[in-house]
Amino acid sequence: MFQYYFTFRSITGAQRGLRALEGAGVRGAMTRAPKFLSVRGCGYALKVRDPDAAAAAFSYYRVPYEGAYRVDAHGGAAPL
Repeated sequence: MFQYYFTFRSITGAQRGLRALEGAGVRGAMTRAPKFLSVRGCGYALKVRDPDAAAAAFSYYRVPYEGAYRVDAHGGAAPL
């Protein structure tokens, strides 16, 4: 089973992303970005179950994100 993360540079960006998800009816949770996903050190991420719906919500609400990743059970990450 995979986990899907969208990363943001700041907490404000992640909060905007979370509001976009809520507006689109997509479930998500805000968390600190795992170190292996954080390109510039600290960052925040939204963990979602449906990455396609999340990407559509971010596009619709014009919320920029740094990256989108699929993480497997062993911690291996691949960009979406």
